[in-house]
Amino acid sequence: SDKKKGGQFGHIGSTYTKEKLESEIKEKNLKVVTITHTIQGKENQEPLVKYRLGLKTAVVVYKHVFKFSSKSVETLPREFQTDVTYDVSIKTTALNLDTLNVVSLDRQTDFFSAITDDFLHIGKGTLMNFKKEFSLKAQSTLENIENNLHNGKTIFTDETSSKNNGQKIYTRNYSNPDNVLYKMHPNKRHDPIKADGILTKYLGGIMGDHDTTLYKYGTKRYECNIHVGRYLQEIIKLVPDVKWVHNMKTLLFKMKATREVAIEFGCTHFIQEKLNEYNLEFNEVLESSLLEDKNIKSKTFRGKAEKLRRRLLKYKMNRIYFIYDFEVPFDNNLSESDIRIFKINTKVSGGFRSLKGAQYFADALSVIKTAKKRKMNPTKVIESIFNNQALFS
Repeated sequence: SDKKKGGQFGHIGSTYTKEKLESEIKEKNLKVVTITHTIQGKENQEPLVKYRLGLKTAVVVYKHVFKFSSKSVETLPREFQTDVTYDVSIKTTALNLDTLNVVSLDRQTDFFSAITDDFLHIGKGTLMNFKKEFSLKAQSTLENIENNLHNGKTIFTDETSSKNNGQKIYTRNYSNPDNVLYKMHPNKRHDPIKADGILTKYLGGIMGDHDTTLYKYGTKRYECNIHVGRYLQEIIKLVPDVKWVHNMKTLLFKMKATREVAIEFGCTHFIQEKLNEYNLEFNEVLESSLLEDKNIKSKTFRGKAEKLRRRLLKYKMNRIYFIYDFEVPFDNNLSESDIRIFKINTKVSGGFRSLKGAQYFADALSVIKTAKKRKMNPTKVIESIFNNQALFS
């Protein structure tokens, strides 16, 4: 970026102003402790009001007494099978740390000890049980997310690898602007997709990178233009004299920019004349590549360029659907953004210790990321799930 370091002109920033804080005090009914000082000045001056924000944590012990009665139909709740258990507030904090903030189990244990003056010592096994409990209680909510995906016009999907005790496992996300569902598997291709049962039942368009596995599902298949743009850029760097890759990249982004202008004017698609013009230009660029690729001296670089040309020719319509229907996405950035946290998790914690543990993490993240997409408070959503509520219906 050519921007200077630090705050940018016109950016409102995240620092509290007095007006913003006083508004949130009223809106959220925050407790305010007033401390009065006497400083040098004239007695008839208006008092000067300043604010200082603080944070306090305290352990709260809830003592539950169960009295017996032959008339009662209630039984001892399952969570009280042990004499000492943990409240939803602790479970919610642990899940927030684990998923949104990708904090390892060891550091979660240290965190709870630090903020409670060395009182809470929550073992890693207990922290894992919190995720297991959440996953079990979230099943109805996860089914609602799946139904919402099936009812959408487009599903965005991507796949990335992680580690399970040093072995590769794979995460696939199924996303749209308001929902995301993550699934973990020990392998790739059709079997995991069939096991997930999402794309196999889907009757809309599927947006992804160039993954031919996806062509067996959905009614339409869209390919990410940012993804192919990276391949075009690679050829540009390797063989700068080859003009067709420059021209193809320019054409794709020109169509995108023109579409954005058309959308501002309320259009939903280009007129046939414009479509014909873009199709002709696309074909001319590919025709020019035949001669240019032959002149590339490096066999390796020539092979890369020819392979890319063949892909663009074969999957042309899948790449330019976005000019025929303005609701069709140009790229798969939404999906890539959703799945990025699994790459972060692998870098921070090294991966997972079991496939089940990985799916517990995926289930929790599905709920939390869906809540964030819908501008809902993740903490309140986690609490609701722990309290046996089904959401997102």
